[in-house]
Amino acid sequence: GGDNDDDTNLLSLVLQAPSNNNDDNNSGPSKLNVASVIVFGLSQLAAIPVYCELARETVDAHLKIMKPKHSFLACHVAPWALCILTYNSAVFESFVEWSSLLLLGFCNFSLPLLLELRIASYGKRKQPAPGHVMWIFSLVSASIGAVIAQRITENIIVAEITFMCITLWIFNNY
Repeated sequence: GGDNDDDTNLLSLVLQAPSNNNDDNNSGPSKLNVASVIVFGLSQLAAIPVYCELARETVDAHLKIMKPKHSFLACHVAPWALCILTYNSAVFESFVEWSSLLLLGFCNFSLPLLLELRIASYGKRKQPAPGHVMWIFSLVSASIGAVIAQRITENIIVAEITFMCITLWIFNNY
């Protein structure tokens, strides 16, 4: 092994891979590996300003909680400053991990199902949503809660109890 045996960054692992050429003088990454990493990095870098601008437009048009100058600073400058200050630190890793655990699972999986339940009961249909939507919403939300509990406590029993409590709470309140 080398100094980077515990490295889990996919891009750095691609660059550490030796090329498949039979040339003994060429022990570094292949040109295709280097080009792939560069193109991937550039594609991700180009998406960040788009997300920042979408956030600024949302703050300005819908939330209206800041002046345009302040929303520009909050949505364009603050994310870059945060990334620059914390990029190679445990703080950044923890921020990404916890924001993913707390927000992404609920926003991507639970929220659409909750919206379906609400639209069915308050929308034009004025009828209850199909029973399977409630079951799926309950299982997805309880699973996300159990993962968060498992990550916090590192105890499977606490995760199981959390799963059951969230499921029961959902069925009693929806």
